[in-house]
Amino acid sequence: MEKKEIKEQLEYAKESMGFTPEIMQLIGGEAPEWFKLYRASDKAMWTDDGITCKDKSVNGTCSGCREVVP
Repeated sequence: MEKKEIKEQLEYAKESMGFTPEIMQLIGGEAPEWFKLYRASDKAMWTDDGITCKDKSVNGTCSGCREVVP
């Protein structure tokens, strides 16, 4: 992954979460070849039920699921 792409991803994370996770900054700066793998695993965790709906609802990210969230 190119530095420009990494910078864009870091800016997107900051805009969407309000901060940039330190692990993303570290991987982006020290091991850019791993950054794409990290983003893919992070995306899968949030979209492919890697995290329960209840946990996602705490963050306001769960939408359209059938699981009942108190």
